[in-house]
Amino acid sequence: LVYDIFWVFISPLLFSENVMIATATGKGHTWSNTTDTPPAEMIPMLLVVPKVLDWAGGVTLLGLGDIVLPGLLVAFALRVDVLKAYSWRRGYFGYMVLGYATGLAMAIFASVVMRMGQPALLYLVPCTLWPFLFLAWSRGELRELWEGLRTEQQPSMERLCPGSGESSGGEEG
Repeated sequence: LVYDIFWVFISPLLFSENVMIATATGKGHTWSNTTDTPPAEMIPMLLVVPKVLDWAGGVTLLGLGDIVLPGLLVAFALRVDVLKAYSWRRGYFGYMVLGYATGLAMAIFASVVMRMGQPALLYLVPCTLWPFLFLAWSRGELRELWEGLRTEQQPSMERLCPGSGESSGGEEG
């Protein structure tokens, strides 16, 4: 989080360009810290999303790390729900998806308002991590989740996704 904030907001002051955007879009780019023109296509480190509702046009950039890092917490929340046999209302996963969507909406809104690239983790981390920690703490499960869940049997996704057809593959019956 601090890493993202430094490279997005402070690096232009030190290096005369936004190092995070320069790295994500490839060296030799010809556009500034604004997101008015799309970058050249490079390796998939970056999602380029057009600003559909912005009268000025342009694009919003979302880095791979902004998807993967919070996504690991969302995936962990789903794993906890499966292992503890929590329903959608009782579980963590629904709150994490809602938090991720809220954080992403906030990041996009900030990008439109400030007309410059934003460190999406600045919005995604608090919107996913804080609800997860609060729920775990309020349920008295924080220590258990920190130390790791112990299970006796292999979990099944069938309860969360009925009709998923999950089977061991070789059984006849």
